[in-house]
Amino acid sequence: MKLNKIIGVILIFLSVILINIYFAYTSFLEITKTKKVEQYYTTYVNGITDGVFDKEPSVTNTDKVEENYIAVLKIDKIGLEKGLYSKNNKKNNVKSNIEILESSDYPNVKNGNFILAAHSGNAKNAFFKDLDKLSLNDIVKVNYLGINYSYKVIRIYDVEKTGVINITRNINKDTLTLITCRQKTNNQIVIICEKI
Repeated sequence: MKLNKIIGVILIFLSVILINIYFAYTSFLEITKTKKVEQYYTTYVNGITDGVFDKEPSVTNTDKVEENYIAVLKIDKIGLEKGLYSKNNKKNNVKSNIEILESSDYPNVKNGNFILAAHSGNAKNAFFKDLDKLSLNDIVKVNYLGINYSYKVIRIYDVEKTGVINITRNINKDTLTLITCRQKTNNQIVIICEKI
């Protein structure tokens, strides 16, 4: 009986330690992401750049993953501010970040479509978990290579999740498209925003 109590106390103690390690690690990741967003703003917005804003940064060493963001997505209504990696960056993937889709244009392309996708739900990588709370005329901001772009939500629609999405937009406008899964359905939400 005494041995069972000792084992129980040890298990509780180990559980408390593991929970604390988990929360410390999660906090560390959030602080790191915040610092990287601050670093982005310091580099591009406060003028510590080479003045070249018209192209995506190149990766000179393919073995090294570029750590810097090239843009920051900000949606005040849902409390989202997240850095984005370039399309050719290994970290530009929906598994761990908001992904800039390969077929996407960057915000500085005239009549282009900047297409972003992310998970919804409850996981740590569910950056678009509150995307379904957006409404028509809401504002979405992107700072790309130090230049601010503001967009207004003009259309929201669902499509069946098949692996292919037809994006319906005005090809004569600069647009931002946000895509995520609608929870507890087999649909995806597509939000079309136009530059204002």
